Amino acid sequence: MSETLTLSYESGSIEYIKDNFWELWQQEWESLYRCCLKQMGNNPTLAEDALSQGMLKAWEKVQAGARIANLKAWLRRVIDNHCTDVLRSLGREAKRTESIESVASFENEVLVYQDEEIDPAA
Repeated sequence: MSETLTLSYESGSIEYIKDNFWELWQQEWESLYRCCLKQMGNNPTLAEDALSQGMLKAWEKVQAGARIANLKAWLRRVIDNHCTDVLRSLGREAKRTESIESVASFENEVLVYQDEEIDPAA
């Protein structure tokens, strides 16, 4: 007989959450995945990566003894924050890459004035 754990645990202790984290996580996985998918612009690959990384962050925080009054809301906040961090990081990477490309493209360019005629033999 399979017992379903509920998020409305009686004791409210971090020990209960530590002992049952993976089962509780599984119960919320689908909802948290939809949250990630929405934040990641419906990109399933980014959403799955963010959710996996967020899950590990949540697990580490639980192991460190995080104060959790409402596990469902707490997990949602951890995942929301992680998705925001991922998007910020992707934005910084894009800007950094764009800057490097623009610098590299200017190094190989030769400036030619419009008034200047180009000698085809050159």
